[in-house]
Amino acid sequence: MARVFSVHHNRIGRSPGTVEYLGSRKVDTVTVQARVCGPDLCEDLDIEAVLAGAGPRQGQTLWVDVVGLHDNELVARLGARFRIDGLVLEDVLSTTQRAKVEDREHLLYAVCRSSDFTSTNGRAGTEQVSIILGPDFVISFQEREPDVFAPVRERMQRGKGRLRTAGAGYLAYALLDAVVDGHLLALSHFGERVEALEEEMLDDTSERHLAEIHSLKREMILLRRAIRPMRDMTANFARLVAEDFGDEVRVYLGDLHDHTIQTSDAIDSYGELLQGMHDYHQSTTGQRLNEVIKVLTIISTLFVPLTFLAGIYGMNFHHMPELAWRWSYPLFWTVTVGVSVGMLVFFRRRNWI
Repeated sequence: MARVFSVHHNRIGRSPGTVEYLGSRKVDTVTVQARVCGPDLCEDLDIEAVLAGAGPRQGQTLWVDVVGLHDNELVARLGARFRIDGLVLEDVLSTTQRAKVEDREHLLYAVCRSSDFTSTNGRAGTEQVSIILGPDFVISFQEREPDVFAPVRERMQRGKGRLRTAGAGYLAYALLDAVVDGHLLALSHFGERVEALEEEMLDDTSERHLAEIHSLKREMILLRRAIRPMRDMTANFARLVAEDFGDEVRVYLGDLHDHTIQTSDAIDSYGELLQGMHDYHQSTTGQRLNEVIKVLTIISTLFVPLTFLAGIYGMNFHHMPELAWRWSYPLFWTVTVGVSVGMLVFFRRRNWI
């Protein structure tokens, strides 16, 4: 089960800017794909050629996508090739970052979390995604598969839209938009499970439902931790991109910010719905308990006068005139039944039952 909050204890006390991945491996082998695109060009480059100095020409954009973070040497070489300072690289390899964007002179660094609803047991999980935006290049880092940027890569390969011509700023927007789309898709599946559980609970509630509610609430906390901070991050990203890379993508980044607000509102709504389901479960359980106590109380109350009568005639005193009567036993049962029926009628008229 994913932890709500974790910290790499081995990083505590280390020198700032240490380029070393201390988390668990999410993939066996780190994969790197370098692609350069322009108005009439979209081709893959060998990563060693890129590290040796190959890059985009005028009007072209280089995109380097890294899946897997445990190759410290590769990350350090990318940092040296594109003049990325150690503090940024340390944040890239520290997978407990909150969504943010930083202006680092000649580049922008954005970090956020992506959502994946196809994780173990069909439950949503989150992974850190880092994006470094330069004048003519974008470098992205993902923790593991599945590739959240696959739709962007397909659009770029088909040559449709503005991905090949609008520059690095638009490419960075497209990558963040893919992350937000992943959040929307994860929320859609999460919402289906919440609503299905709600329909089950309206028919009948059980202890299994309470356990599922707690599991969904924990999952929702992870999604909220990934989604909520993106509201401020996308707003700051839009401002910084407009300042450093021109206003060409400002309208698209504004739309991206609107989508992050939509996802944030959706996760808040599901949180309220889950809390309402929890309260409903507790209320229903309490109501059932009250009904049981009510029945038991009525039974106990009915037996109070019957116990009194049975106690009197069970004392076996020698001079009890009723004991010698022929019809004393039928009379006792008549009185007993009459008292019980009378009490039930009285309870009914007082609306106690």
